[in-house]
Amino acid sequence: MADFRKCLLAFAAGALVLATAPAVSAQQQAAFACTASAANPPLVRAEGVTEQVGDVVLTCTGGNPTPAGTPIPESNISVTLNTSITDRIYNTTTNLSEAMLVVDDAYPNDPYPTNPPAPGPNAAINQLVCPATGGVTQCQIVSTGKVTGLPGGDYDGTTGHYNLFEGAVTGANQITFLGVPIDAPGTNYTLTLRITNIRANASQLTVGSQFSLSPIQMFVAINGSQTVTINNPQPIVGYVTPGLVTSTKGVTIEQCLAGPYTFWATFTENFASSFKSRVFGAGTAQNVPGYSYNSESGLWSTDGTIGTKGPLGPAGLADHGTRLLVRFSGFPSGISLSVPGTVNLVSNTGVTGAAYYVQTDAYGNSAPGNPTAPAGSVTVTLDSTGSGWITYEVVGNDYTQVESASIPVSVTPAGSATNFEGAGLGTGSVKLSFAPIPAPGTTGWTVAEPATYPLPRFVDTSTSHNVLTIVPCTCNLLFPFVTNQAGFDTGIAIANTSVDPFGTIPQSGPIILNYYGQLAGGTALTASQATVTSPSVPAGCILTMTLSGGGSVTNCANAPTGTVAPLAGFQGYIIAQSQFQWCHGFAFITDMGAHSLAEGYLGLVLDPPGNYRTNVGENLGQ
Repeated sequence: MADFRKCLLAFAAGALVLATAPAVSAQQQAAFACTASAANPPLVRAEGVTEQVGDVVLTCTGGNPTPAGTPIPESNISVTLNTSITDRIYNTTTNLSEAMLVVDDAYPNDPYPTNPPAPGPNAAINQLVCPATGGVTQCQIVSTGKVTGLPGGDYDGTTGHYNLFEGAVTGANQITFLGVPIDAPGTNYTLTLRITNIRANASQLTVGSQFSLSPIQMFVAINGSQTVTINNPQPIVGYVTPGLVTSTKGVTIEQCLAGPYTFWATFTENFASSFKSRVFGAGTAQNVPGYSYNSESGLWSTDGTIGTKGPLGPAGLADHGTRLLVRFSGFPSGISLSVPGTVNLVSNTGVTGAAYYVQTDAYGNSAPGNPTAPAGSVTVTLDSTGSGWITYEVVGNDYTQVESASIPVSVTPAGSATNFEGAGLGTGSVKLSFAPIPAPGTTGWTVAEPATYPLPRFVDTSTSHNVLTIVPCTCNLLFPFVTNQAGFDTGIAIANTSVDPFGTIPQSGPIILNYYGQLAGGTALTASQATVTSPSVPAGCILTMTLSGGGSVTNCANAPTGTVAPLAGFQGYIIAQSQFQWCHGFAFITDMGAHSLAEGYLGLVLDPPGNYRTNVGENLGQ
């Protein structure tokens, strides 16, 4: 009996070993693990609010594949950035966004008609987006027994075998792909999960100079009914650095001249590919996962969806290309500004792209769409304060070159005026930035939003540049010695010579006489004596005067009334500021009546050479 019990126990033990042998074999299967990688983290613009970060690819191996005919276990895949996520939200109830998870890099079976990138390993399969709103079983896949995106596999894009999954915004800096069926590939397959179409607010990360970099990190986590180990769960997906360098070349305009004049506003990339068109090529889809399109758009399809059955409409498609905004402020009245409809993008190799003028609001925003080049030039609208704006959109560029767009702004007299005499005096300035930027008081621009805010969008980091100054036409003369002391007197004549045979525009204006010296006996001048303004001197007329007796405008039929007060007993020098450009002066010193001593000299022109009738300096008497 005891021997029988021993045999029975031995038999039971052997049966238990045999019964558990498959389980032991399964436990010996390699653990289900995924390695996260971001092979090519891009440079992203520090001014950008909706910058596309690099894709992260999870390469998965090991685990126990799901048996054929059995639902694949579902997991939630979350990605968290070290800055705000700004993906566009297309469903405000579920917070589903344009962010996508692509299994096995499903390549579309309707590749490009032009410029197709080389297909991936899983070519010619359908891209099928799960129409889920997030939740268990909503993206359920029944295993085929083949953990692959190839035809006949779990993720081949046929009905019920989804290979694209939408991400929901689940936090200010987090997107989660809810209820994604992840079949452990075992040792026979390698499963890849690509996370793409993630947009980040780069402007929230601190960057110093244009030479500084700040990393954007993506933290990846998988939670579900099966344990998945993630190696390298915090890859760097981008480096933030300023994307734009701006410069200007200004102009100074004298009122009496005709023009036209031009000042320049220049936008230069701080790194190649900072300027981007809306899409890669004209009307071309961007539906090949992993291909670098270097446009403002992400993964999207020309049929309005990702694949033929996606529910998100234009998910991944940007509203426009990179925009360049010039804002004008404080420009004087009486002028007209115009700009070309198209400006070239230029690099060291020559013309590499173009940007079109587009009509926008004051902050560079407008309805989505592709721009068209205006014919000819465009007039810049300025309001009563001298403020206005122009916006250009990049429509073609070379992402391998550092490019510049220089916008020439032509300045002419307003209306039918032939010169700038009717223009106001003052200085106009501009601010140069990416666009669109938020209007003052705009909220929400730094976070994910429904489809109400533009893609892309930026913060304003511009500074003011003075680019245009209108100054009066003046002529400054020095009379280095004048006297009305010790029996001497000085006579002065200042002629307005803007009537001539050279076609000079006639000008008129008063003369400001500035006296530097003393009265007889060493008496200092009062303020009213030190600065005296004459009546306006018409073209062709002469102001004549003596220190002892004052003077008036003479030598012309249209001489105005009014006089210059005498300054008896003065001795020193005079600087005469004529409010017209073409002035010449003569001084004559004599004893009263010129009985025994007299001396005359030309007034010295203090203005620098240039901007004269013959573009040659007239520094007379020196």
